[in-house]
Amino acid sequence: MRTAVAPSWSDIGKLAAIAAVRTALNFFLQREIDGAAAREVAATQRSQSSGGGAHGSNDGGDSLAERTAS
Repeated sequence: MRTAVAPSWSDIGKLAAIAAVRTALNFFLQREIDGAAAREVAATQRSQSSGGGAHGSNDGGDSLAERTAS
């Protein structure tokens, strides 16, 4: 409780480090998710243009882009 009422500079530094690490992780994770969704859309478009059908090689489940959009 003491750190919430009167934090030391050490406590503030630890909090800042945690916030920086979380921000970096969120940034890179979102970049990976966006890249995977873009690759899936491109693969779906390629399979549809080559006559692969509506779902291509998909097993009928929701695509990654559809799952992340909702």
